[in-house]
Amino acid sequence: MFTTYVLDVTDKFHAELGVRRPHHPPLDPVQPHEWPTEYVCERVYKREAAIVKFTNRMHAVVEPLRDIIERLEPGVHQFNPIRVLLPKGVEHPVPHYMMVVGRWLNAFRLEESDPGCVRVSAGNTASVGGAEDKAKYAGVAMATAEIGNAHLWCERKLRGPTFYMSDRLKDEVTKAGLRLPPHYKMKSV
Repeated sequence: MFTTYVLDVTDKFHAELGVRRPHHPPLDPVQPHEWPTEYVCERVYKREAAIVKFTNRMHAVVEPLRDIIERLEPGVHQFNPIRVLLPKGVEHPVPHYMMVVGRWLNAFRLEESDPGCVRVSAGNTASVGGAEDKAKYAGVAMATAEIGNAHLWCERKLRGPTFYMSDRLKDEVTKAGLRLPPHYKMKSV
């Protein structure tokens, strides 16, 4: 029973809330006691990214990125402070926030994607064909009409990146001088 609870809680950080799941009830929002309070880094990086991937597909963002996201999409996503500790126990000087992306879309268009850019498994799950291949991502079609005014979202029908961001959000991040992990522009249709 405890294992199921732990899995359900970690799922809240990367799965759509309120949606029925096989053999599990829908996920409810993260409860105050379920937010992680600290994370210990295994190593120090020369240039810190504005988005940090933790274990169990959880992500944290630095305070300036959280502020940009909140300005563009107020109240859509959940953030909660987390202490980030460096390997020797020193607290990271930049405040970090755990993030739960609150918007899920169906913007992916398989039929309009370039051949060879998307793999479809036997279970009918689509994923980008090549984990870090810029050319593959450039051929994956995303419907601008479905994206609308969204700036940060997860996709329901495409596995691959944990979340997606609009060109405007990316531009705001660049303008603020923040560094992002590898990311790739996709095809707009």
